[in-house]
Amino acid sequence: MSEAAAPDVSFVVPTYREEENLPHLVEHVRTGLAASGLSWELIIANDESGDGTERVCAELAKNDPVRLLNRTRDRGLALAVIDGAKLARGTYVVVMDGDLSHPSTAVPQMAEILKRDAAVKMVVGSRNVADASTDAGWPIVRHLATFVATSLARPLTSMRDPMSGFFMLRRADWPAGELRPIGYKIGLEIAVRCGFGRGAIAEVPIHFTDRQHGKSKMSLRELHNYGRHVLNLYRFRWPAFRILMQGGIGAIGYFVDLAGFFLLQAGGLGHLAARLVSYWPANLCTWWLNRVYTYDDRPRRRAGPQFALFAALTLAGFGINALVYYLLTAHVAFFDAHKPLAILAGVLAGFALNYVCSNRLIFRRL
Repeated sequence: MSEAAAPDVSFVVPTYREEENLPHLVEHVRTGLAASGLSWELIIANDESGDGTERVCAELAKNDPVRLLNRTRDRGLALAVIDGAKLARGTYVVVMDGDLSHPSTAVPQMAEILKRDAAVKMVVGSRNVADASTDAGWPIVRHLATFVATSLARPLTSMRDPMSGFFMLRRADWPAGELRPIGYKIGLEIAVRCGFGRGAIAEVPIHFTDRQHGKSKMSLRELHNYGRHVLNLYRFRWPAFRILMQGGIGAIGYFVDLAGFFLLQAGGLGHLAARLVSYWPANLCTWWLNRVYTYDDRPRRRAGPQFALFAALTLAGFGINALVYYLLTAHVAFFDAHKPLAILAGVLAGFALNYVCSNRLIFRRL
């Protein structure tokens, strides 16, 4: 297809083992746009699923503008969308799921909004605006999970439905900068990293249907990845959030330390020996949580040497903590009379050292 014959709309659909849905998807798109006069192409960004996707796409391409991008590395729904969008030739790029849950009949309205209003950069098919609806068969657990996930994303965007996987942008507005999604919520990633505020995002109501063919790809791993993704976006929006994350993880480490201390004592170990032993599981816990969550956007280094350095520097932080406490209580009458405040000052001083060392040395950028 030449540039002159480029379609009006490029559908980018990430898939994994959706062989059964693909013929229905093509019919779904064809009938959804039939009355609008919009020309289209369908880009299947498939994570080499080992089913019949390649064969089915080759058959569909004989009669319809279907193209297959078979991805063999860096798998993931959001990453598949990014790769698929690079192949798009349409004026508008639509991202939608391959399970027929998103109504293609909403696409002409979405395109009209972008055509009419230059201030709007992204149009979202929303389940949370007036006249929108969701299949009645959705289980309560799924409703609850969606509510929690939506609540976590609300501070990041003005979208009423930040969990939507159905959205449209002009191809000219597709982000040229770095996107760093984890998991499957690429729409949220684009809205936040591109700084799309309230006036730049429009939402149209849709009826969200449950899949009829194939199996859902939702899993605990995907939910965990979504949590990590949201934390990444919080750090992007508010860089100081990293300090809060490390402080929160430090508090978790404190309770792990405390629990270990009392358990060891209950097992017959003396309080000094228990104190020396309980520190290390807590230290390992805080290092691992910081590695996986607080600094997961930093290069991964060998775990053993990194933990050894972390342990050494947190011991130094503990030393600063104790030194500040001693100096304040020994030389300042106020702190001698209010020892909890001296403890707090020591904790803050030790945490400051730990944060600087973690940020600049232990989990440093390349």
